[in-house]
Amino acid sequence: MRTAWLAAIAGLLLLAPSPAAAQTSAERQALCQEAFRKLDAEAVKTVTDGDFCRNLAGFIVFKWTATEAAAIVKSLPEKVLSPRDVQSRTTGSADLAGTAGQGQAVPGVQPAGVAAGTIAAVGTDAGNDAIAALSVNPAVLFLAEKATAQLAKLSRVADITVFIPVSSANDEDMPAASDDTKLRYAGVRVRFNWTGISSGNQVWTRAEEMLKARIMRMAVTSAHIRTLLVSASDVGGCSAALIDHPSDDAAITAACGGPVDFTPDLAQAQAINDELIRIRRAADAKYFGADFRFDTGDPTLGAVQNASGQFLFAGVALGRRFNADDPASTATSGFRARLGVRHAKLDSQPDAEFALEASVGYELTRRMADDSSLEISIGFDIRRTKGTSTAPEEFQADYTMLRGSLAMPLIQGAGVSLNVATPITGDVSPTISVNFNWGMLLSNRPGR
Repeated sequence: MRTAWLAAIAGLLLLAPSPAAAQTSAERQALCQEAFRKLDAEAVKTVTDGDFCRNLAGFIVFKWTATEAAAIVKSLPEKVLSPRDVQSRTTGSADLAGTAGQGQAVPGVQPAGVAAGTIAAVGTDAGNDAIAALSVNPAVLFLAEKATAQLAKLSRVADITVFIPVSSANDEDMPAASDDTKLRYAGVRVRFNWTGISSGNQVWTRAEEMLKARIMRMAVTSAHIRTLLVSASDVGGCSAALIDHPSDDAAITAACGGPVDFTPDLAQAQAINDELIRIRRAADAKYFGADFRFDTGDPTLGAVQNASGQFLFAGVALGRRFNADDPASTATSGFRARLGVRHAKLDSQPDAEFALEASVGYELTRRMADDSSLEISIGFDIRRTKGTSTAPEEFQADYTMLRGSLAMPLIQGAGVSLNVATPITGDVSPTISVNFNWGMLLSNRPGR
């Protein structure tokens, strides 16, 4: 960490005006070099521009802010922030929308930060089953593992999900439509969040503004310390006073000829991190996008005979959380809605059918200290066909469902959700699922 910080300090000082090395006498540079060597013989070897006084000033600022550096490290945002700082934390599970293992009352379209997985234990009228799903954010795979504006934007745009059943394809006591060599149900999901670019840009721009303000103050301080070192009668004594008594203006003035007027502030560094969390939450509090689904097999998991086929869905979705940017509130509420069209072609029926699907719901979120959250949601799920279905039970053609979901974190990056659905109208099976979720983010270390 020390080497990275020293390299960053060199970049910092380029932002602040200071005399060039040639304008400082070789004798003074030698004094600064010797003082630097006594403080840290290894660090002095990193000096490449010949300005030992400037680099010594940067080293002193590093010493003053060593604790603070753990919270706001290095120079410009791509080296200050870790990749995890700019990624969305809103999706910590794979997309099982439209299945018996659906993990939210109303599914959204915000993608996983890098990858997410879910194993859902499902109960229907057919009995127990399980579904495993994996979501991957493809844009992130081609980006360097460091915080960049591209990462902040593209990590919020899209992901792809593949899911398959975990249990055996068909049990003998289940009224399944296919033979034992076939998977009962499998599918692919693609989520697009059209607001992802603007949300990511908002996170990056605000983070850049905050960090540059702090960085410039440190750079100005380094330039001022360099001026003191250049003019001090005893460079070694001045350096020692700055290192040993960073908050003692009298001691620094006596040794260096003037005060520095800079106070390391860990609380301020932590405030920057807290503000960054608030910015992320506010930017990710809304979404508008689309999702596309392709399923093959039996979506009833054996509850209905002859229900196996191929299914396509295309729709739009939007959602909004309120008070997400209020630092005084730990709870937020919001709504979710979606509208789309389903095309179903059953293996047992000659003709395909179209259906209109819509959902609307309410969610309540309790934010935790580690940026995770407890979420409760409830919603209505509706499917309607045009005209009369030729096989309403097999097509699962017309229904109104009441859905509820409770999602809670277990450890950082992992959680569990309990999801229930019961029909209000229509001849469809009620469902219950317990989903074990994990979400993967990039490194929490600033890039090199």
